[in-house]
Amino acid sequence: MSSIVLREFSENSSRLWARNGKSCFVKKAAPGPLLGPGHVTGTTMPSPLTPEQQVNLNKQKIDIRIENEQYLREHPEVGLLLQKFYEGILIDKPQNTVEYITKWFTQPDLRQK
Repeated sequence: MSSIVLREFSENSSRLWARNGKSCFVKKAAPGPLLGPGHVTGTTMPSPLTPEQQVNLNKQKIDIRIENEQYLREHPEVGLLLQKFYEGILIDKPQNTVEYITKWFTQPDLRQK
């Protein structure tokens, strides 16, 4: 089991996120106006957040991801449950996936799967 490492090198540089033996650098944006989701499509729109709020939001997102990863590592039964669900949905190929999901997760014998 690999560990999660999060390092901030400085306020305006980069962070290192290492997970499952792999790592990548996430560079912070250059100084200037923050861009909203439109930057992916080539359009720009000003962020409704102040730079400080954006930094806090980004930190909160990373903290939540780390908490979620730790929870899943502490509760491997969640992964096993999802694995069985994926197997079932790929084998059965239901037409109505919402109905299938509802029935699958409310089965009385789900603990035995």
